[in-house]
Amino acid sequence: IGLFMGDSILHGFLDDNLPLHAKLKENFDLSIIKTNYIKGGTLSFIAHSVFPRLIAEIIGENDNDACVDIFISAGAVDLSDSISDSLEFDESFICKRNKALKALLGHPFVRRVYLFPLTPRKLCHGKLCQRFPKYANNSWISLANSFISKVNKTNFQFHSKLKLVQPLVGIHQHISNDGIHLTDMGKHFFFNSLFLVGEQKMLSQDDFPPLKTPFLKKSPLQSIDQHIASKEGAMRY
Repeated sequence: IGLFMGDSILHGFLDDNLPLHAKLKENFDLSIIKTNYIKGGTLSFIAHSVFPRLIAEIIGENDNDACVDIFISAGAVDLSDSISDSLEFDESFICKRNKALKALLGHPFVRRVYLFPLTPRKLCHGKLCQRFPKYANNSWISLANSFISKVNKTNFQFHSKLKLVQPLVGIHQHISNDGIHLTDMGKHFFFNSLFLVGEQKMLSQDDFPPLKTPFLKKSPLQSIDQHIASKEGAMRY
């Protein structure tokens, strides 16, 4: 089962796109696609509140026989909350982010977690800046983008289940007028960068590499010294 969760960055993009569903099923070995995108949803809220409910439903619907891949695109709201209007940054951001990811990675029914990168910001030219004046502040946008770049560059696979979707070059050209969300074309490019991860050669079903053929053909009982082995054999008779 593919469980697609996140904030508004991909809201509505995947829900009714049946050709895309078919491509995802083929590329990621999925039978069912489920989506749950929450406008304004933080990564922490999705991981600690939304995910437990969804995974319980999936397990119940499948009689405790399910294998779930999570595809998550969230974290922009967490980052915005961590930078105040006065440009002070909450240093615990990364710690809280990793804690939320571990809540997903640690679940026994989860096979893999695919994590989308954070998208860059632009100066807000829409109504959203009336609610959040900092989104129309050049200094705040510049600081936010510097942290977004650092977070994306310092992402590392700290868990065997975690798969990272790499930042897409040129995505900043497809930011909408509100300075946060992507245009339709931007959503297309952003989501399809996921398939670059799927094209990478997986090791095996459990991420363990196969043994080399020459090693498999060599008998573990093969003598180190044939002369010594012959003498020991003669002594037994």
